[in-house]
Amino acid sequence: MAHQARNIRWEALTSRLKTMAHQAHNIHWDALTSCLKIHSPEAPTKVKPTNLYFLFEPNQDEKISRFVASFINNIKEHTACERKKYPEKFDVPDGNDLILGDAITQKITPLVYKWRQTHEWKEAIPYQRKSSLRRLCTHNDGFECGCAIPLQERKASSFLRCHTLNNCFEFYVKNKEAFYNLEVVKTLILYEEMEPILRVCAHPDVDYAEWETQGECCCMGNDCGWDTVYESALRAYLALNILYCFPALWDPASSSSSSSSSSRSTDYRSTELYQLMLRYCTSSDSTSEVGKYPHIAFFGIGDDRFRSWPHFKPVLRLKYMPDIDKKDMVRERHIPYGTVPFEDSLNSKVHTTEYLPDVSAVALVGDMLYSKGLPVELVDDVMEKADYTAKRRLVYAHDPLHPGNLEELQQYLKYCWRLMVNCNLMADALGTGIEWENVIYRFLAGHISSLGEKRIARPDIRY
Repeated sequence: MAHQARNIRWEALTSRLKTMAHQAHNIHWDALTSCLKIHSPEAPTKVKPTNLYFLFEPNQDEKISRFVASFINNIKEHTACERKKYPEKFDVPDGNDLILGDAITQKITPLVYKWRQTHEWKEAIPYQRKSSLRRLCTHNDGFECGCAIPLQERKASSFLRCHTLNNCFEFYVKNKEAFYNLEVVKTLILYEEMEPILRVCAHPDVDYAEWETQGECCCMGNDCGWDTVYESALRAYLALNILYCFPALWDPASSSSSSSSSSRSTDYRSTELYQLMLRYCTSSDSTSEVGKYPHIAFFGIGDDRFRSWPHFKPVLRLKYMPDIDKKDMVRERHIPYGTVPFEDSLNSKVHTTEYLPDVSAVALVGDMLYSKGLPVELVDDVMEKADYTAKRRLVYAHDPLHPGNLEELQQYLKYCWRLMVNCNLMADALGTGIEWENVIYRFLAGHISSLGEKRIARPDIRY
């Protein structure tokens, strides 16, 4: 029986979930999901994991194409509506023009401060905060001051830096200032502050098209560009919406909310689709983590849980890979997704996970401090210095499709959609566009399984 079933109408919430896929009136989710089936082997392997599989029926290609077309058309329509909110044409900014106004600067400063505290940025641009996050920088010494967003970085000239080709280990030497600005742009997208970006994109020398897909060097992955923002949003949005359409994987009437090994075959969180998506959207081992922050907060994943590629505990490797040779124990870095229960996948390696408070916990602590008679400003400073902010949005942790998380889930899906639309808005302003068809087909090919050597068909696609 569901927790507090007498007081909470889980069945009513479940009924709402069963009929809901985000924007079902515009996106043909049914065309895609009718091509899929659940496959849960008793002993999942890398070749046959627990996952959704393509059926490969005669009209499958046509159905998938119809879904992809509806998805892309919907993005374009929403982008056109969003563009009408801004002036039809922006004047080309002068280098000294202030692009980031005071209100926007104060709004985004906490997140800028967060990513400037990561190891890479501490090494690239040494930084120690000397003032409150609520105070604006008034200095004129560039990155030498102790402010999260120096005054110079708010001007147009900082938004016009270009990407410079570099050799291995030279990325921050040659590109740290330009990359800093790119991280600010990603932060603006996360906060849905698009006008500063559109103003800068009106300048003929803006170089953000070059920064869309970018890596530290040619031999490393492309994890620096602003495509990481829409890639993460797209993967989470597609995965959760697809899983909606298979209630057997999450319906509370089944065992999907249980973490026992006996229920693993009917738990959406143990599918390769979900585990791959969760790993990508919440990993913190990439050069740029900014695009992952909303997803880390939603799923409630600690900053260090996926800090490095998962080295599974030896006991798990022996349990799920009994035939592994001892000499390969060190080299075997991970167990394939979709072969282990969710809890084992989540706790795959030795790590220390800090407590992640949700909104109600933060409000409770704030009220406790206020009740002691402390001034509002002092309470805010205490909470700020302790970094005691909401770091988990799900009421029922690690189970986004739980009926009790319905409201947060709906808000999250809407937000993921707006992120994709805003990235598309930026791409249109640059005159480049995003290759949504390629991105969607790559997701489907990489996250949905196929038996044998079959693959979904799409002309000229590069997987």
